[in-house]
Amino acid sequence: MEKQAALAGKLNFIHLGDLLQLLGSNGSTGRLEVTSRYVQNAATVFIENGNPVDACAGELTGLPALFALFGWTEAAFAFFPEFHRHPREIQCSRMEIILDGLRMLDDGKTPKVGPVSFLQGARQDDGKQRAVPLIRGPLVDYMYVVDEENFVRGETIALEGSHGNWLWVVLEGVVDMIKDTPQGPVTLLKIGDGGFLGSLESFFRQGKSRRATVIAASDVQLGVLDAQRLSNEYALMSINFRGLMLSLDSRLKKVSSRAAAAFQAPDEMAESLRDMKVLIPQSSVDGRVFCIEKGEALVCRETPTGFLGFARLGPGEIIGCLPFLNAGHEPHSAGVFGSPNIELRELDPIGLAEEFYRLSTTMRNILNNIATSISVTTMLTCDWNCRVKQEEPTREQP
Repeated sequence: MEKQAALAGKLNFIHLGDLLQLLGSNGSTGRLEVTSRYVQNAATVFIENGNPVDACAGELTGLPALFALFGWTEAAFAFFPEFHRHPREIQCSRMEIILDGLRMLDDGKTPKVGPVSFLQGARQDDGKQRAVPLIRGPLVDYMYVVDEENFVRGETIALEGSHGNWLWVVLEGVVDMIKDTPQGPVTLLKIGDGGFLGSLESFFRQGKSRRATVIAASDVQLGVLDAQRLSNEYALMSINFRGLMLSLDSRLKKVSSRAAAAFQAPDEMAESLRDMKVLIPQSSVDGRVFCIEKGEALVCRETPTGFLGFARLGPGEIIGCLPFLNAGHEPHSAGVFGSPNIELRELDPIGLAEEFYRLSTTMRNILNNIATSISVTTMLTCDWNCRVKQEEPTREQP
């Protein structure tokens, strides 16, 4: 155990959500100690490969303890790298934890620990779209950057439906990922420093269109990634891992479309469940991974108001447990249903994990960015679907 903290600071300078993103983007493993002069004992968060696996704060443990820490706005933190495994009590993805933690704090469900704040109750709630969390990445590997491009605030970087086969990394600034809907444009994601822009499908397969409009939310500097270097690395991957990459990219596209639809109408996807069978139950501990050979699968989350569908998957797409890429879906945070004619081919999860860790840092960061984007977009879908359902009685009144 290290006695010297690798990172320390104050939570009134860097919020707990940003701190968890920072540790996650670096794949950190260790324990995060949080102390407050308003609490008798320190709290601890155990982190493995960038993801919280357990926490304790007073009498609370696991996820409730971690959520409670979002209310410690006047506190100090210190991160100590450690490399022994800790039992996993928290199954949610990092971005699910951050979004739920911020929402519970915003809704007053998490008490604030600190001096009395005279700003409480000043929060505006005018019915506007909830703020979209900012996705960042680790430090950029400039060996993969072949050019730099600058955009001023408000400038369009890419248009939804247009064609392009390049990938960018955000060197500085923030961009908005926007989908068009009949009710107007909807911001699905905000990408900051170290985040990636572009579709793997359009990069590795010619003729594919952009899935969203990208607009500079501030003055932005983008790095153009080395297409030849990435293509060479992709060519050396196994067929199964290439399929995994494109499947994740396809799932993000489908979840993004689902989120845009949820912004204006309640979910109707789950109506198809009556004809489907359970392949992977939600909260399952099944560690298997499958490729769909035939038929169709539906990724759904069970909510208090019923099942909420996120994506329809078809032949060539991957389902199952990928612990090295937590996208906030199956098996811990969603289930998978299959059509009566579905046929699956089982893959080797250990082999996939080993291949993942052999990738270049840039390629791993691209995949982590996709997984994080899926998680964030999924949570927005849940939020917007709930909001639309609550508004339905009002809409139906004459």
